[in-house]
Amino acid sequence: MTGEAIRDAGFRDRIVGNLAVAFGTCVWATHFPVTELLLASWDAFSIFVARLIGSSAVLLTVLLLVEGRRSPLRGVPWARVLLLGALGIGLSTALLIGGVAHAGAVTSGLIAASGPLVGALMARILLGERLHAAVLVGVALAVSGGSLAVLGHGNAFTGPTGGELLILLAVCLWVWYSINAQRWLPGQSLLTMTALTMAAGALTGTVCIGVLAASGAIRTTYVLDARSLSMIVYLSLGPAALSVFLWHYGVRRIGVTVATMYSNLTPVVVVSAAFVAGRHPSAMHILGGVLIIAGVGFAQIHRLRTERRQSRRYDERRPARRGNHGN
Repeated sequence: MTGEAIRDAGFRDRIVGNLAVAFGTCVWATHFPVTELLLASWDAFSIFVARLIGSSAVLLTVLLLVEGRRSPLRGVPWARVLLLGALGIGLSTALLIGGVAHAGAVTSGLIAASGPLVGALMARILLGERLHAAVLVGVALAVSGGSLAVLGHGNAFTGPTGGELLILLAVCLWVWYSINAQRWLPGQSLLTMTALTMAAGALTGTVCIGVLAASGAIRTTYVLDARSLSMIVYLSLGPAALSVFLWHYGVRRIGVTVATMYSNLTPVVVVSAAFVAGRHPSAMHILGGVLIIAGVGFAQIHRLRTERRQSRRYDERRPARRGNHGN
């Protein structure tokens, strides 16, 4: 395969990966307003358990239907799956829901805009990736855009509530999970990776919540009406199951550093939800969206240029190797 063919295939793969992450992030971001509405009749612990059990049931069913005959469970490193699920899925989801409960959907969306910075720093720590100036500029643009998208809505901080720290910790755990799921489960399909870690998170989380509820340490509240159940079903299918699968799909193609930049779409989605409720976007909201796209694009253009230089070097060396082989 020539360098040009490799470049074209890589470009197409990157386009698909970007689309997957962008769409998955938008679906995931709807978790914030939907959870905020559901918290009026459900407590955070019940939402956590119902969401993870529902998404795990869906993903495991799909896994058995799609890959059941190929024995996807052979060679699975169960200890690593359990750790990834318990921390990356279970604990991060619990912190996320707790953060929304204390800080609200809009503030939580703003804090989630820290994802690119966390992703770049953790990729440096865990993978040894260089922090190129282009990546840092892209991160700065994306974070600025995410901040403007929320602040332009007219919302202002009235002081820390504690929920902001929970959201930040959730983002850190999610980035850790995203990096290590690819490193620790390289031989597993994306569907297997998503389904098993989700099930591990549901198992460990449900056991912990069950023990706390049985001991009287926490109290659960939920209403089994059509409205509440429809929101639980949506949270299980969309922000939990579909978005996590699309996230892994995209990360495998564009890397975690670039993928986390799309987390800045979160405040845009949250504010857009308010727009649907009758509020109009401001000029700062629109500017925020432009900055997000500019940040992601700037970082990836630099990366594509680097890959093109590498492929040209590959083409230049290839004929020389053929000639030497013929002699």
